[in-house]
Formats: sequence, C-alpha cells, structure tokens
Amino acid sequence: MIFVTKTDIPPFEPRIRHTSRLFMLGSCFSVNMAEKLERYKLPVATNPFGPLYNPLSICSALKRLEDGRFYTAGDLMNRDGLYFNYDFHTVTSCDDPTETLRRMNGALEYGRKALTEADVLVLTLGTSFVYSLKESGQVVANCNKMPSALFNREMISVSRTVEALHEALSSPYLSDKRIIFTISPIRHLSDGLAANSLSKARLRVAVEELLSVIPRAYYFPSYEIMLDELRDYRFYADDMTHPSKVAVDYIRDRFIETVYDEQTTAYIAETEALAKAVEHRPLNPRSDSYKKFARSMLDKISSMKKRYPETEFDKEVRFFQKTLEQVE
Repeated sequence: MIFVTKTDIPPFEPRIRHTSRLFMLGSCFSVNMAEKLERYKLPVATNPFGPLYNPLSICSALKRLEDGRFYTAGDLMNRDGLYFNYDFHTVTSCDDPTETLRRMNGALEYGRKALTEADVLVLTLGTSFVYSLKESGQVVANCNKMPSALFNREMISVSRTVEALHEALSSPYLSDKRIIFTISPIRHLSDGLAANSLSKARLRVAVEELLSVIPRAYYFPSYEIMLDELRDYRFYADDMTHPSKVAVDYIRDRFIETVYDEQTTAYIAETEALAKAVEHRPLNPRSDSYKKFARSMLDKISSMKKRYPETEFDKEVRFFQKTLEQVE
C-alpha cells in the first residue's frame, strides 16, 4: 500500500559534484538546509545579510554583492542606542557604530567572495509580502523591531516579482551560475492562512514564468514536499510554523538525491560516518577498544584525505589525536 503522495521531481542535469560550491540566499529555511549540507563538508555559503524573505530584498542583496560597495556611517540608523541597517538582520547590530560597520562589511566581503566562487545559486523565496518605509519607499529586508507605523505592507504582484528577479539574475556577474529556485515550506501564520496561501501561490507562479526565460534555472519543490509528502503536524516544530528537524532532514535528502551525482552519495556516507564518530561518547574513553577505535578513525581520515584532497579534515584529525593524547 502507498501511504504518501510522493512529489515528482524533474531531473537536474548535469548533476553537481561534492566539490561544487553553493551559495544559498533567502528565508531561514535556506539556513537550515545549509547547516545540513555543511555537516557533510559540502562547500556552501548562506545569507551574509541574514535571512531574506521577500523577492525584492533578495534582488537587492544580489545587486549589493555584485556592486561590493561598503557600508559607511551614513548608512546606519539608531534604535535605543543600537546601530543597524535595514539590509541586515539584527545580529549585526550593536551599540558601537564602528563595530556595527565592521560586522556589516565583513559579511559583505564574505558574501561577495562566496557568490563569485559559487557554481550554483539557490534562492529560497519565503513570502510575497514586503515592508517599505513610508518616508522613502525603500523596501526593507528586516524591520529591525522598529515601530510598525514607519512601514507600509503590501503583497507584490507576480509580474513585479518576475521583473525584479529576471533583472537581477540577468547580470553578467551571475551569468556563469546555475540557478535553483525553491519556495520555503515555512508557513507565515501571522499573515493568516488564506493570505499565506495566496502569497506562496504568487511566488510559485512567478518562478514558473522565470523558468521559461532563464534556461539555466531549475525549481526544487521544498514547499510541495512539505505539503504533500509530509502532510502531518508531527512534521512541524512546536510553533506549527517551521518544519521539524525530521522534515528538514527529509527535504535535505531529497535535495541531495536530486542535484548531486552518485559519487557524492558515497562521499556523503563517509563524511556522515565520520561526523557520528566524532559525536560518539564512549562509556570508557580509556579502554583499549576506544583507543583502537580512535586509531582506526585516524587511518580512515588519512585514506579520505587522499581520495578527497579538496576537503578539509583537520578538525577531525585534531579531535582523535587529542583523544589519544589524553588516554595514553
């Protein structure tokens, strides 16, 4: 018997290798996915500005990364003694303007380098709703907990989403990047269920139009997997909004099997086993059996370094070497 409706995912060809660099930009779901991929030592960078939820802010971030223009003191605002900029998440804010600029420009440099080196750009669209400053009309990526009276809120049209993303992705700076669109499965319940549904639908229609005009673009159905394959509240976190860890892991696995080649599958199995070995806590770390295990892991890492010379294993080597030093 079949108990789920499995999402039919079109082939992603040619598939990428474990050395292919991903740059992920978009909602906090992109951060969840990146963390999972990093566990397997797959080269991935994500959200230098912090989570970005609407298409216009994603486009603005891409243009700023292309331009590379540093932020200056004139770009800072102050809220209750904290300096911030509407392009960034609150994590960059602090009470020292010099430190705030250092954090922002450091993130900009990191993002620009990562985007330049990326083979694949993954854009996770979260919502069609945007917030803009009443005074200037500037669309903000993050309201930074400023009073709601300062902002206008609107749901942008499909055509405006298509126009903005097509313009941003048509830049020569991004011409060598393959594009993967996905829609965040995170529900924006504060918008209301009907408005959230409409917001996601507009994003999906916009992506479909973009696929027809950007040959190197592809759609991965994170949203559909969550709604159909994982159609149960047990796959949501306690807030009934975010996918649970199990759900994120499942969607990650579907992503990996879709975009990565077979050789990468074997590579992932080895790196996952290595990660579990590091996390393992023995009953008696001084036992002969655990010493033997640690030595065997160092031998295994040595073999992996020869087969995957582009992957960094220094942290794991130090862990098992330190383990042996402490027990011998």
